[in-house]
Amino acid sequence: MTETNRDLVEELREMGTRRLVRWLTTPALSGFFLSPADMQRIGASLGVPVTPFGRANGLEQLLRGAAIDDRLGDALSALRQEMAAHLARYQALDLPALDSWIDRATATLGAWTAIEAAFAEEEGP
Repeated sequence: MTETNRDLVEELREMGTRRLVRWLTTPALSGFFLSPADMQRIGASLGVPVTPFGRANGLEQLLRGAAIDDRLGDALSALRQEMAAHLARYQALDLPALDSWIDRATATLGAWTAIEAAFAEEEGP
């Protein structure tokens, strides 16, 4: 893990839910545009109802609903998979103008993966 990713992992771990949600749904910070439809689709796959009025609201509903249902690990995994799919689409466009977004998205995905792994380790089998 690079020093940048370590710093980002630490920063994300220190954030409260609302701040994390705002950060992840602000494309200029995270490198991703996760839509309300993305949140609804992930929620539906987990059996967690999401009726967002916006991206941040949808992500917060998803994370809180998954935590209540003891499915937070599943939600973290589903979000990682969604981010990876978005990143693959960005990379497939092969546009130099997207390089800074791809760099941000790559760092975010790496940090999210590390956080997901730490959560899984804390939760145990």
